Amino acid sequence: MTRAVAAELIDACRRAYPLEACGFLAGAGDVARSRYALKNVDEQPRQRFLAHPRDQIEAFDQMRANGEELVAIYPSPPETPAVPSLSDIKESVYPHIFHVIVGLMRPEHPEVRAFLLHPERGCSAEVRLHVYG
Repeated sequence: MTRAVAAELIDACRRAYPLEACGFLAGAGDVARSRYALKNVDEQPRQRFLAHPRDQIEAFDQMRANGEELVAIYPSPPETPAVPSLSDIKESVYPHIFHVIVGLMRPEHPEVRAFLLHPERGCSAEVRLHVYG
């Protein structure tokens, strides 16, 4: 992802704390150049995220208008490390899309890690996250 998107992502997740932020990162190929914030409508927004369906549709419409594609999904769990939860893995509907997790157990020192989730296998694989520019 670009350095600007990384800074914007961390800032947005810190502002949402102690609730879990969520959204999309978009761009071209595997480089995220834009962030789309989505409202977390889960009943327990400190433990889980569920993106508002209308926000998702609007984000995809905007991505198409901008010539972008979905690169990653991001959550910011406020009370756990930056690793996918079992429910993240099992409920993943985009197994080919990166999941960039911003762990905020220590908000002053966020932990940012990226994963590919494999719901049919019930596991995840960490991938190297690069910040450009």
